[in-house]
Amino acid sequence: MKDVKTSAATPSNWEVTFEPKEILKLDPGAVAEVTAIIKADEKAIAGDYVTTLNAKVPEVTASASIRVSVKTPMLYGWIGLMIIGGAASSIFYLFRKYGRR
Repeated sequence: MKDVKTSAATPSNWEVTFEPKEILKLDPGAVAEVTAIIKADEKAIAGDYVTTLNAKVPEVTASASIRVSVKTPMLYGWIGLMIIGGAASSIFYLFRKYGRR
């Protein structure tokens, strides 16, 4: 096979780079290793996304679908807990200070 080209179908604003970008010649029965580096969008919401990787020559096309998980940093969870704790403490303080009148 000659001129094996790689491509990817990803969610919007995602980037996929292949190393090497294309394989000039691949003998029958031979194996070539290609590394795909997937970079998610900075504004991606936490969850699972499907990315399809393709390799093409004029005679045949091969594809593989993979699942990519995006996780949020733990910092946001801790900030949320601190805000909830601060609000609960403020309400408790106000009830203790003013009580029933």
